[in-house]
Amino acid sequence: MRCPYCDNRVPGDSVLCPVCGYAVKSIDPPEGVPTRAAWSTSATGSPGRLWYVALCLVASALFAVIVALGLMAAESGLDVRRQRAGELGQDYYERGVVHLEEVNYLLALAEFEEAVRLAPGNQEALEQYELLRAMVGDEDASSAVVSGEVLLSLYGEASALYAEGRWAEAIVSIEEVRRVDATYRAAEVEEMLFHAYREQSLNLLELGELEEALALLDRALELSPGDPDVAELHQWLSLYMTGLSQWGVDWEKAAATFGQLHELNPNFLDVGQRLHDALVNLGNVYYAEGAWCMAESQYGLAVQVKQSQETVLKRDEARELCVQAIMEATPSAVASAVPEQPISTTVSVVTPQAGGRFVGEFLGYAEADETAMRIRVCVIDASGRGVAGARVEISAYSWRPDPLEADSDGCCEFAGLTQELGFAVHLTQLRCEPVQITTRWGKEAQVNFIERQPT
Repeated sequence: MRCPYCDNRVPGDSVLCPVCGYAVKSIDPPEGVPTRAAWSTSATGSPGRLWYVALCLVASALFAVIVALGLMAAESGLDVRRQRAGELGQDYYERGVVHLEEVNYLLALAEFEEAVRLAPGNQEALEQYELLRAMVGDEDASSAVVSGEVLLSLYGEASALYAEGRWAEAIVSIEEVRRVDATYRAAEVEEMLFHAYREQSLNLLELGELEEALALLDRALELSPGDPDVAELHQWLSLYMTGLSQWGVDWEKAAATFGQLHELNPNFLDVGQRLHDALVNLGNVYYAEGAWCMAESQYGLAVQVKQSQETVLKRDEARELCVQAIMEATPSAVASAVPEQPISTTVSVVTPQAGGRFVGEFLGYAEADETAMRIRVCVIDASGRGVAGARVEISAYSWRPDPLEADSDGCCEFAGLTQELGFAVHLTQLRCEPVQITTRWGKEAQVNFIERQPT
């Protein structure tokens, strides 16, 4: 039997044409099942739904063939690219070998790294890359040469940030240029980096980030050690940081450090307040120990730095206790009849030559018993002879012991002192210029009054 639509042979038991899908026999549906137009031809005699299904199957098959061919072509293209990448990787590897033979390790490392990127399967390049990286280290490896375009881009970015005053970001970019190639526009790069370090350190100072500011000043001085402004700022900040490290640990050292900084720049940060507080705290330590005179001295220095009513009251209270302690512990001073080192055995008259004046000079300290504290005074005329009978007086605040008379050698000694404090030493009957000294335990303060003639 043949199909009435396409004239192809149809097996006798077939209902549909195997070629076009035309229904060559009618099909009686089971009882109770309605007929469907899709299983018959249309009114015009065109093929039914199965014909469209067949066309879709054919189209799908054709699409699958096209996709398969495309995949084959793509795979073929990938193979070509892999081959090309492998060839380029081999070229980089060979250039790396040349640089390695020339002992140019950084260039060799850069070539091997690119070879491995292009051809991961190149075991020789991978081995050389790993060996070289281990030898030169990560920091040096990161400085391997890059292209001029990359350097130009990095430099342009750094310059833009520098021009905008974005110092923190500029520092990162400029340092990156130096890391990549330290020789690239070295003078311009170092100048920009120096100024960026300096400006950012000032910003950090205002923010109170002192350690970071000091670190940037260190880097700036590495680039330009002779810059006076940066060196001066570095000195100030170093002293300030040293004072902070002594804060609450050693008040004496803290006061000395901030005192040194205050002399250099009294307006640096809050150095005035720091010095005042350190002196007050040192005075508090002496006060707690019963060293009233030393406490009064520290409070007095604090008031000179910064006026404070509270500190003034502390100073005045310590002064009263200091005078009281001196008067109770030292009702009088005793003159030593025999000097340890005689100056002269000749006795001179008390009256100096006309126009003469005795000038006090502090000679320093001599060792004494550690439980003793003395002041030794000698009065010497213009001819070098001791002035016997010269009356010598010492005073501390409102406390004054009885004056002592110099012995035949012109010397006397104030012993039995019990407080480390400043004394004024002067002559009561002779024209003189007094001298200030400070007593110390275990020491003998030595003073000479030498007659000077007017010139």
